[in-house]
Amino acid sequence: MVLSSLPAVALLAPLIIAPAEPGPSVDAFFDDWSGRPLSLFDHTAQGERDGSRDLGGHWRVAFDASRLYLAAEVIDDKFQPGGATEGDRLYFVFRPDEGPPRTVQVVLNTLEVRPPTVRIDDTPCPGCKAAGTMRVDGWAVEVSIPLIQLPLHTAGTVRSAALVHDADADAAVVEGVAATAPVDAGLLPTKKNLRLEALAALDEGRAIYRADRKPLGLPKRTLHADLYGDPFPEEVLITDDDVVLIGKDLPERAAYMFFTHGWRADPEVTRAEFQDLDGVPGDELIVEHSEWSVPGEVRVGIVEIYGLHEGFWKRRFAHTVMVEFAGKGRAVAPFEVLRARDGKAHRLQIGVAALDGLERRDHYRVDPGDFYAPPVPMPWQRKRPLVFRLKGERWR
Repeated sequence: MVLSSLPAVALLAPLIIAPAEPGPSVDAFFDDWSGRPLSLFDHTAQGERDGSRDLGGHWRVAFDASRLYLAAEVIDDKFQPGGATEGDRLYFVFRPDEGPPRTVQVVLNTLEVRPPTVRIDDTPCPGCKAAGTMRVDGWAVEVSIPLIQLPLHTAGTVRSAALVHDADADAAVVEGVAATAPVDAGLLPTKKNLRLEALAALDEGRAIYRADRKPLGLPKRTLHADLYGDPFPEEVLITDDDVVLIGKDLPERAAYMFFTHGWRADPEVTRAEFQDLDGVPGDELIVEHSEWSVPGEVRVGIVEIYGLHEGFWKRRFAHTVMVEFAGKGRAVAPFEVLRARDGKAHRLQIGVAALDGLERRDHYRVDPGDFYAPPVPMPWQRKRPLVFRLKGERWR
């Protein structure tokens, strides 16, 4: 019973496509598709096939930082040149969970004398590229589409199918439709079977980091951000030792970059998020954590900002925002990002600390560490918040 169920489980798994570096050339030569996953034209959606030499083949999908690539190699006993509504036709249909289906039609024309063209949702695609060629047993095409026009890399797992409409004797009559996946009566795919997985690009860098640094235990936080405005996201791991940046676009082709933060006993991360703070493309990481300054007696909270600056992963700001005395109370200073009218955030503010359980006569002052900014200002020490402005690589 268990063994017989395994093939069915495998069939349910979606095809996961990692980013290509670089993407295939759109030239009707297919050597650069070697080794990429493929899906077979193994479903007869409508009509009939003329035996094993008709309506077979496969299609493949790839993507890189800017474009989506589709390729189909079709077994066809008779190629019938045609246009958008007659002759042999090729469609790639995608159904995300959100939004309407998206249909890419490759208008085959004569393939070589008149190269193929591309239509998306029945509209010509001027930014698309296509090439086609005849084969001994059929024909083949390659297509590339700007990701901005078909952003499947952000759509999660989608229902997808490639479909060939086969017209043999009469260009106006479709004798059979072959598909690479189950479709409904309207020829829309019904199976969630494809995911363009941008995060797969991080696997190699993550493995190299773990082999090099040998971190103990699981990261305290794992975050994903887009620091460069492309489909390759970056990953940040906050561990007991480091704040690690992993990505495919890092300077000098680095697999990862890290900053050893030097936190002390029993740190707890209370905030970790990305924001654009310096007006330069790419977000900065805001981290708040607490740690024991005097083990078992005094705990401090610290806000830090990490970011890329001139190709290096740096800590660009740090300040204490909380002091807590075990069994007595604490003082907490709010941290704020002050944005200008244009939305840019070149200033940071540490507010006046509010007391919780402490009295003004409790004149505690605790050094949060040599490499941090001064301790949290107590309410009786000043009346106004501290404002820091971006100067060079840091807020000062």
